[in-house]
Amino acid sequence: IPAPWVFPLHLTSAHPVEDPRTGEFFTANFANPGAGSPGFTHLVRWAKAGALEHFQLVDEGGDPIVIEQCVHQVAITKNHVILQDSAFVVEMRQMAYDIAELLLPGIPVRELLGGTQMRAQRPSTVLYLIPRRSLRPRSGGHAGHPTAVRALRVEIPGESVHFVTQYDDDGRLDHDGEVGAQHR
Repeated sequence: IPAPWVFPLHLTSAHPVEDPRTGEFFTANFANPGAGSPGFTHLVRWAKAGALEHFQLVDEGGDPIVIEQCVHQVAITKNHVILQDSAFVVEMRQMAYDIAELLLPGIPVRELLGGTQMRAQRPSTVLYLIPRRSLRPRSGGHAGHPTAVRALRVEIPGESVHFVTQYDDDGRLDHDGEVGAQHR
């Protein structure tokens, strides 16, 4: 239905991750800009005891990071949590068309409502690296008042949805989460 949405679309990752060494569970909670929301990106941690902890991702200038496409996967290393802004566009309009086509099989819903042009996906992959040392025990806030934590943005050519990390990342990134001189 081509009408304004009452509520923003809040999403989470399809592939959260648990660190078997620490017992921490990580996922993401985010909203894309639009549909009544400026957008936000939270890293969410659960340490198997207590409440979920929310961390608002911010860039080097302290501005909130907003996911442009979706966080399909979260990964961890010994020293970092990594969120990927995946090459996978999620839009409320797209989901409405999909539901309408399921409910009205054989009717060209997209064409009738002018939905043939969907937002194109970005031709690169953006990763956000969050140093785990910034995520002190019980330092996260609740969803309404998340704790700000800086994330390093890394953009690489090519689209991706899934990725693999090496757990032991000692010596590959320096202590501030910046790429080390020998790896620039």
